[in-house]
Amino acid sequence: EVMNLLRIAMLRALAHSCGVTELAVKKDGFTMLLLAGADINVDAIPEIIARERGKLKLLRGPMPRFIYSDEHSVHVDAGFMLSKAEELLNAIRKA
Repeated sequence: EVMNLLRIAMLRALAHSCGVTELAVKKDGFTMLLLAGADINVDAIPEIIARERGKLKLLRGPMPRFIYSDEHSVHVDAGFMLSKAEELLNAIRKA
């Protein structure tokens, strides 16, 4: 459990460095709230979304957010979604 807490803390730090102000992870998905005007490469977003084959969406507006939903897979805990969130954050950071 201590390792999970450490992993979450590191993930939140990564999220903050990518302009993500809020990260909520569940067993079937996650939501990332973006800072309005976050310094990210918006040209890379369509490719990042396409890689997830319909599971990842970007909602635009005054509070833009990424929503990842994997309703067809059953996960015992949120560990898989933590990994997917980390993968997305790394893709955003590298873009």
